[in-house]
Amino acid sequence: MGQLISSAAPNCPCTGRGTGASLETAQSRVRDRWVKAQKLLAEPAARIPDAVFVVVAIESSVVSGPRRHEYTDFLTALFGASTALMLPAVKADVGKHCFGYGCLLADEFYFDPDAGPADRLGLVEPKHLDVDTTLLAVRDKMNAAWTKVEKNKEQRVTINAFTEFCLKAHEEDVDDDLAVKHNYKRFLAKVFDVGVKMSGTTQGTLGQHCFKYAALFAGEFYFAAAHQAAGTTQDAAGGSSVCTRPVADVLRVTAEVP
Repeated sequence: MGQLISSAAPNCPCTGRGTGASLETAQSRVRDRWVKAQKLLAEPAARIPDAVFVVVAIESSVVSGPRRHEYTDFLTALFGASTALMLPAVKADVGKHCFGYGCLLADEFYFDPDAGPADRLGLVEPKHLDVDTTLLAVRDKMNAAWTKVEKNKEQRVTINAFTEFCLKAHEEDVDDDLAVKHNYKRFLAKVFDVGVKMSGTTQGTLGQHCFKYAALFAGEFYFAAAHQAAGTTQDAAGGSSVCTRPVADVLRVTAEVP
C-alpha cells in the first residue's frame, strides 16, 4: 500500500446538479479520480486505501461547514461498503472497480438538502435524452426496481424490503448457496447504511433516489468470488456453474480506467 502525501490541489466544484447526464461523463469522472488518487500515493499502486479515497472525494466536492463532517462519515461508510463488495474476502483497500462505483455514489450525497441530490446518472430525473443504450438500460432497470420494491406508507424502503428485493433480483447469482447469501446480506446491510447516510435523514429508510443508487451498487457484488470461496464454482460434472463473470460493471467504468 502506498503512503498518502499532501496535495495542494483546489477543490473542484461539482457540476452535476441540473446538467446533462451521460455514460461518458460518468466514466470520465472515475478515470480522472483514479489518476488523482494515484498521485496522492508516494508510489503508484493498483489499489487505493481509505484515506486516499476520502481525500479525493472531498477535493472533488463542494462540501463545506458542518456538512463536511457528515460527508466524511458518509464516505467512511461508503468505503466500507466498497470493500464489502469482495466479501468474504476482507480488504483494507480497493481496486479500479470498487473505487469506480464508490466514486459514483460519493457524488450523490445531499450536500444541500434543500436543493436535493445531484442525480448525476439521471436515474431519477434524466436531464437529457441519453443516446447511450447502456445508461438507458440501467435507468430502465432502476425504474423497474423502484416500481417492484415494497414500500411503507411513506413510500420509502426499509432495510428488510431492500434486502429481500436485492436477494430476489440476484437470486440466480446467489443460486441458493447459503454461504454466498450470508455474505451478500452482510454487504447489503452496509449498502443500505450508505443510502441512509447519503440523504442525511433520520428516518432510517430510503427514498427513490437513494434506493436507486443503492440498488445499482448492490448489483456490483463479487458473486463469482463469493462462490469460489464457498467452493461452489463447479457443477457435479466438473464444469463451470453460476457466476462465471467476475463483476457486472454495468457502466463499464473498469474498462475506462487506465
